[in-house]
Amino acid sequence: MGSRHPPALRGLFALLGALLFVQVLSPSSYSLEAFQIRAGLGPFDLGYTELVLPPVGKIFARTHLTPVKLSLTLEGVDVSRLKQLSASEPADRLTLERLRRSCLRLAVRFAGRVTALAAAGSGFGLLLLQEHRPRALLTAAGAGALASVAALLATAATYDLRAFSHPQYQGALKAAPWVVEAVGSTLARASGLSQQLGTLASNIYQLFGSIDRLGPLGRPQRDITIMLLADIHNNPLALSFVRQVAAVFQVDLAVDAGDLTDFGTPLEAELLRDLGRLGVPYLVALGNHDSQAVVEALSSLPGVTVLSGRVVEAAGVPVLGVADPAAGPRPTPGLAAGLEEARDQTRRALDAAQPEPFLFVAHRPPLYDPARGRVPVIVTGHTHEPLIRQAGSSLIINPGTAGAAGLRGLQSRREVPYSLVLLYVSRGPEGLQPVAADTIRLFNLRTGFTLERVLLRPGAPAAPPADGGKAQPE
Repeated sequence: MGSRHPPALRGLFALLGALLFVQVLSPSSYSLEAFQIRAGLGPFDLGYTELVLPPVGKIFARTHLTPVKLSLTLEGVDVSRLKQLSASEPADRLTLERLRRSCLRLAVRFAGRVTALAAAGSGFGLLLLQEHRPRALLTAAGAGALASVAALLATAATYDLRAFSHPQYQGALKAAPWVVEAVGSTLARASGLSQQLGTLASNIYQLFGSIDRLGPLGRPQRDITIMLLADIHNNPLALSFVRQVAAVFQVDLAVDAGDLTDFGTPLEAELLRDLGRLGVPYLVALGNHDSQAVVEALSSLPGVTVLSGRVVEAAGVPVLGVADPAAGPRPTPGLAAGLEEARDQTRRALDAAQPEPFLFVAHRPPLYDPARGRVPVIVTGHTHEPLIRQAGSSLIINPGTAGAAGLRGLQSRREVPYSLVLLYVSRGPEGLQPVAADTIRLFNLRTGFTLERVLLRPGAPAAPPADGGKAQPE
């Protein structure tokens, strides 16, 4: 008895069944020497290969002409085994040859799995049409298998590793572009498969070795972690950002360079109460948007201290801070008068400082001039632009804006990220020494964050000398 359905309909259902089985069931895990890899294949994706490297992100390039996507996800790494693979320079030929053979076996196994799934899916598609004749089912399965073999052979024939010379990247970590470069240089510039695999093993080993050395979320060897921030500007989300960073990075001390509010009103000051719940000392130097009402609100919070020209020692760190001259009973943000007198007061405070401060804090950059060369670390704010640079024997740090510039950030044409700096300090025979600084930026519109590290040496440039403070927000 013939089929009740026309051949075109049977072919369509067989094709849909094959595509469904391959799409859903093809992903499978494989062991490749030191790597645990999950391989998958999806139809109708315009010839892309994607390399998924958790937690770094996804790197992809258009590598072939067939309408299928190849996906390789790195699920696990045996770091000790990987170290053996990348130990010799140049890499051992026997090891690379074994790795090459392992790759070929993986490819054959995966191709066999895809072919079997295509055959089974084609038969399943006919079963959905209530087609039970063995001959028809075998014909459909055979056609599905042949079609998958043809697609795989065409993919292999048109595959071009050089496409990874210009890969694309998606992911939350903006530090990942260097991994894009590593993958691009490895897969596109190496001349032979053995060399490619050896270079890739070496690069991935360096990646995991770097992560291992960084420790949890990149904390270097240190005795004290100081969170530096400024310019919250009434943004309640800033307090959540500050709390999370303080908890995750286990900070010992928070130092704020001011402008917690916009108008210095008592209502705004009420929004600051969470600062007393950080569980670490919180030191504040008032900015040009702060007021006496802010001082009164902060003074009532546990662990919060307003800096007022005298050294305060917290977490073993002596800190000297001065208030901005515009911070009065009612702040006058645009006030330029009084800066010279404030600098004179700063000089007198530095002369009388006991013990000598390790940190000096002032909101507007002109106020820190007398401390330059006299205090190891100077913390400032006001510009909303993160900056870390060495100025003689003083390290100048502007942590940007922990409140994304408040309302100003919403009015800006470009996104202003939430930002702060983590300063890592060690104790040695010569006293406190800064060893590293992390600038953390958190984005709303571009999902994710960046963490940029600067390693510090006394007297050495900490960053390019370009001043991050060209803009002068009030």
